[in-house]
Amino acid sequence: MKRLIIFLLLLALVGCGEENEKEGIAPYIAGLGYWPDQLVANRGTKEINGWFWFSDPEADFEKYRISSLVCGHIPFQQDFPVFFLGTLAGRVDFTWMIDSNCPPGNYTLSVTALDSNGNESNPLIASFRFKSSWWEW
Repeated sequence: MKRLIIFLLLLALVGCGEENEKEGIAPYIAGLGYWPDQLVANRGTKEINGWFWFSDPEADFEKYRISSLVCGHIPFQQDFPVFFLGTLAGRVDFTWMIDSNCPPGNYTLSVTALDSNGNESNPLIASFRFKSSWWEW
């Protein structure tokens, strides 16, 4: 009986918490800037240059993620490593290559930061527009 009680106590202690629970505090990001915010549609691959500021009290910011819907309906997500381990705050500059072979219209992309434990920051949203021709500027 004594072994059963010890076994149940150990089982209860091991079962505390969830296996997928992340540890720590997620990074915080703000101040997203980018250009251009307007591109001509159907002109191949174009680049959007941008930046954002981060703070990370645990100094374990590992990567940022850009998510979008290509042409408004095909999910796209890409992670980019950063070299800020041990840094509490700073600025991240990025260049994102985007396929402009989409119909003219308004599109968005989302940027988040992730730490080494997989904690994800708040999202920052950027809006950009594909125009049908250069004279629509």
